[in-house]
Amino acid sequence: SGYLGDRRTILVVDDDPQNRSMITQILEHIGFTIIEAANGQEGLEKVLENQLHLILVDLRMPLLDGFEMVTQLRQQQKLPRIPVVAWSASVLESDRQKIFQAGCDDFLDKPLKLNNLLSTLESLLQLQWLYE
Repeated sequence: SGYLGDRRTILVVDDDPQNRSMITQILEHIGFTIIEAANGQEGLEKVLENQLHLILVDLRMPLLDGFEMVTQLRQQQKLPRIPVVAWSASVLESDRQKIFQAGCDDFLDKPLKLNNLLSTLESLLQLQWLYE
């Protein structure tokens, strides 16, 4: 039903509006504040404009893909280290290595499985879940 502590803010970066909407509904329902971006360039702008606790980023997007967004994000010396979770529907083993080399903290497959998402959030944000 939620988590203990202060409200956390998550940036969801995905070029598919349905994917953003789905994840936004799930996360808002359990108490997160969600900010959305439609591509990596917009995602970088949102990172600079907001105090974020975590970033969920699709890897395959136009303009600036997730790999490049995370690479550029990690080069920003002035920003605090924000956990980044990459997600994608089709990832080769070579891409998985590239995901972590770019600076991602974890990876989730699409279609997203709720239990995997929740355990990743619990781990990276050190959450304690509330149950009804």
